[in-house]
Parts: sequence; C-alpha cells; structure tokens
Amino acid sequence: MVCWGPSRWGVRRLLSHVNHLPRDSAYVRELQGERAYWDESVELLAQTVDAIRLNSYYYLGAHGARPDEPKWVKRPHAAPAVSAPPAASGGLAEFNALIGE
Repeated sequence: MVCWGPSRWGVRRLLSHVNHLPRDSAYVRELQGERAYWDESVELLAQTVDAIRLNSYYYLGAHGARPDEPKWVKRPHAAPAVSAPPAASGGLAEFNALIGE
C-alpha cells in the first residue's frame, strides 16, 4: 500500500493515475518533450500546410516559374525531412488509369 492523502492507495491505482495524466502535465512534458504537444489536430494542420506548399510549388513550376523547394513542417517524431518533393511520373494516361477512366 502507498500512503497518499487521507486514504491509502495501492500501487496499481497510483500507476493508473500516473499513466493517465493530461498531456500538459509536467511529468508528461518531461518524459515526451515536444511530442507531448503533438496530437492529431496539430498533425492534420501540419499535413494541410505541407499540401498547400507542395501545391503552390507545382502550380508555380507548371506556369514557368522556378520556385524554391517547399519547406516542410518539422515534426518531432519524424525522420529527417525530404529535401525535394516526390517526382511526378506518368502523365495523362497514368492519371486516367488511376481514376478508372
């Protein structure tokens, strides 16, 4: 038994409470660092920003400009960022095959 406050808690109960602390608690921030703030909504925002940057890169490139490579949102859990966007391949035939026409 663990003494905690006016009542006695068992180790399992104490461990359960520690494991379910909120993301912004000091304990979780110390263990996970920057990843403690990175949840699903932040990941979706990062993917949206990356998609807009990539779309702008392709749009400007298709209209004769020489844009700088897009800068990706840095993620705390990801491998090193890719320096260039994925190469476009195929063409109209591959696109039509992809969408089923």
